[in-house]
Amino acid sequence: MQRYNPKDIEPKWQAVWDETGVYTADLQSSKPKYIAMSMFNYPSGAGIHIGHAMNYTISDVKARFKRQQGYESYHPVGWDAFGLPAENYAIKAGVSPQESMATIIPSYHKQYKAMGWSNDWEKEIATHLPEYYKWTQWIFTQMFKHGLAYQDSRMQWWCAIDNTVLANEQVIDGKCWRHDGPDDRWSRKRKSSSGSSRLPNMPTSCWRRPTSWIGPKPSRQPRRTGSARASVQRLTSSWRNHPSG
Repeated sequence: MQRYNPKDIEPKWQAVWDETGVYTADLQSSKPKYIAMSMFNYPSGAGIHIGHAMNYTISDVKARFKRQQGYESYHPVGWDAFGLPAENYAIKAGVSPQESMATIIPSYHKQYKAMGWSNDWEKEIATHLPEYYKWTQWIFTQMFKHGLAYQDSRMQWWCAIDNTVLANEQVIDGKCWRHDGPDDRWSRKRKSSSGSSRLPNMPTSCWRRPTSWIGPKPSRQPRRTGSARASVQRLTSSWRNHPSG
C-alpha cells in the first residue's frame, strides 16, 4: 500500500473545495439550517495552536455531520480584533488593530485551509472592519436608549501588565493567570453592563449554566423606567423598523 502523504493529497482536494464552493452555505435554501458556530479567533501573529485545532475541529465535525443529514450546514469563520491577544499584538507592533489584522490574517487563511475545516469563506467576518462594528455599536446604542445597558463603578480584578480586567477564574493566588505580575490588584473600573440579569424569553439553559458554574453574585440594579420586557419590545421594534434592516 502506498504511504499516505498529506502534502501530496490534501492540497489537491482543498483546491477542489475552493473552486466548487462545496462548503458555501445557501442560507436562503428550503433546507433546515444548522449553524456550527465556534468562537472567532483572536489573531496574534503567532498562528494557530493546539487549542484552535481542538475548538474548530469539534465545530467542523458537527457541521459535516449535519450536512450529511440533509441540513444547510453553515460553518462560520471570522476574526476578533478586540480579543486580548489581538489587541496586545497590535500594541506591541505599534500599529492599529486594522493594520495588524490585515497583515496577519492571510497567514491564518493558509493554516485554516491546511487543517481541512469546512468553513464558508464567502461569509468571512472580521470585527476590525467598519462593515461589522458599525452594527455592534448600533445595537449597543439601542440597548442604552431602552434602558438595557448602563454604566456603573465596581470593584474588579485589574491586570496592570495586560491593561484589562479579569474574571475571578483568571486570578490565581491574587495574580493574573498569564503571568506572575506584581501589580495585579483590586481596582475600581468603569464598565458597561447589561441592565437586566435575565431578559424575557431567554432560554433557561442560557442563564442557568453560568449561574451554576460561577455562582450567583449580588449586584446593584440600575435605575431605569419601565420593565425589562417593555425595553426589549421597544428594542425589537427599533430593529425591525431600522432602514437597513
